[in-house]
Amino acid sequence: MHDKVEKLLSSTSHETFTTIARGALVDSTATVTETPTFKEITTSHNDQRTIGIVKVSGNAKVTSGTKPWSSVVKIIDPNIDEGDADRWVSVDVEQHVYEQKLFGSDDEDFRPAKSYLVEINSDDIRILWLEDMPDAIQPPWDFASYLNAANHLGSFNGKHANSIKQLPFS
Repeated sequence: MHDKVEKLLSSTSHETFTTIARGALVDSTATVTETPTFKEITTSHNDQRTIGIVKVSGNAKVTSGTKPWSSVVKIIDPNIDEGDADRWVSVDVEQHVYEQKLFGSDDEDFRPAKSYLVEINSDDIRILWLEDMPDAIQPPWDFASYLNAANHLGSFNGKHANSIKQLPFS
């Protein structure tokens, strides 16, 4: 695991973990009862500014007892020179899409993971606390998975082509 990622996770507050658990469990009374565990997700990703993707799991006390919760945290360092990547992937746009929960309420098969919290630290590192989606198809994909994803993307794009959503940022 990247040194910055380990340092960020080890310094994450109990309050932050409680916020994430409440979002994951959809329960405003949830309280984290122990330090969560971290498991790095090592599947490849194209943008080298993403310095870590980690599954965070733990238990939380709720009205009915104790429940397990999990989240995936994506940590992005926009200070890393990625050359051409800024032209096709904007760290700011990705942050805003999650932060403002854009496209999250669509009744489509294609949607981004739910966002529980977006943080920016003093070094401008973006910490995106996202929904853990263990049932989503994981790489490597077979041809049928790519075909299915293309179908979902086409449906999503078709819906939004007829009702263009104005994004609240540029």
